[in-house]
Amino acid sequence: MSAALKQMDVFPFVKAYASEGSLLSKAFLEELANSRSIDEMASKLKTTAYGDQLTSPAGGISARRLESMLRSSLSVFNFELLKYYRRPSILEAYFERNLSWNLKVAVKGKAMGLSYEDLSDTIVLRAEELAGRRDLIVRILSASTLDQVIALLDGYEVKPFLVQALATFRQTKDVSTFDLYIDRYTMGKLAEALAPKKGRLRRLYGKQNAVVRSIVAADVDSFDILAILRSKWLDIPAAKAREFLVTPAFFIDADTMEEMLSANLMQAAAALSHTIYRKLVPSASSPEALISGVEDAFYRKTLDTARRSFSTAPMSEPVLLGALKAMEVEVRNLSSIAFGLEVGLQPSAIIAKLIIS
Repeated sequence: MSAALKQMDVFPFVKAYASEGSLLSKAFLEELANSRSIDEMASKLKTTAYGDQLTSPAGGISARRLESMLRSSLSVFNFELLKYYRRPSILEAYFERNLSWNLKVAVKGKAMGLSYEDLSDTIVLRAEELAGRRDLIVRILSASTLDQVIALLDGYEVKPFLVQALATFRQTKDVSTFDLYIDRYTMGKLAEALAPKKGRLRRLYGKQNAVVRSIVAADVDSFDILAILRSKWLDIPAAKAREFLVTPAFFIDADTMEEMLSANLMQAAAALSHTIYRKLVPSASSPEALISGVEDAFYRKTLDTARRSFSTAPMSEPVLLGALKAMEVEVRNLSSIAFGLEVGLQPSAIIAKLIIS
């Protein structure tokens, strides 16, 4: 441990190692996939680290509600690492990104005409309370129009991105547009946090810094790549799609991104064969399989890097980030199981979708 590491820093590292040790096994994930219902799955999860955030509504738990509870657990874990680490770090940017889940749900819900009651049953506000933002989200849930939602965000850095999102949504009528623009905002903050000139990332040296950079680069570059591919799928013009991109990317040069923007979906994916991400492009027969395959491959890459950080960079900032990213992938797996159960997929089909290192 570095001599500069203060006593108060010990707690988040202990929590990170404990989190890594309590990650759910493949056997337990398979047991969850064999549950007879989402309620049974939730009952099994109450004995795990997610138990504190799980509640059982009288009408039963929907997959969307369970996903929000799981994501609340992730945000709370992120907050606790950040609270006790007490140093400017990349964890701040990840907390902003994780917390944006509720904003995306709220804004998309308003775009679909959902009521306060519909949305409040979906969103878990524990993380918003910790961030001091609960009242804002409640006001957004209570707004009657998207224009009112955006007006409530005056003074927030995310507002210009939502203004762009609303304009695009009115053209495409696809609510996933809001995901793209809000993610663009949080990914931009993440890229800024890593830039040394911003001074927000504690200076790390050698291998430690390489681990942090590897994880952040995979997140930012995968966002750019998937944003381009999804823009093709949604028939969003290249000029509009450029608004989504975080530039400069880490390991995707500007010429490659322009080539992808000017190509069709399959050609855009083929352009990746000339980058360091060439092994992450699947052989897919449909646009849906291609996009989901690229996304899954990036998750696997990130999970592998995160798990290795515990042995390659002990008691250093990469361990905190590694623990957070490993939990993020686990939450994704659990959400996939819940949605699979809800639509009646066979356990084998659900298990095949999981990201397991």
